[in-house]
Amino acid sequence: MLKTLYSVYDAKSQTYAAPFCETNDGTAIRVIQDLMEQNQTHPFARHSEDFTLERVGRFNELSGDLETEPVGEVIKLRELTKEN
Repeated sequence: MLKTLYSVYDAKSQTYAAPFCETNDGTAIRVIQDLMEQNQTHPFARHSEDFTLERVGRFNELSGDLETEPVGEVIKLRELTKEN
């Protein structure tokens, strides 16, 4: 099965976090949203305006192959805060 690789981009440090695999954009958003809601002291929750969830590639669970693709914005983390 092909999984999508995601990373969170930090605009302040201009770096990407270690990538993680999810089934699709919806499940990746849910993972980040749960993290932000369950840990209000996490930088994603405290400084959501600095972070963007990005799609960075694909991972084949059967072959172990990684495929890169042009980085694509999924959602700005500030859009996941209760204030919005």
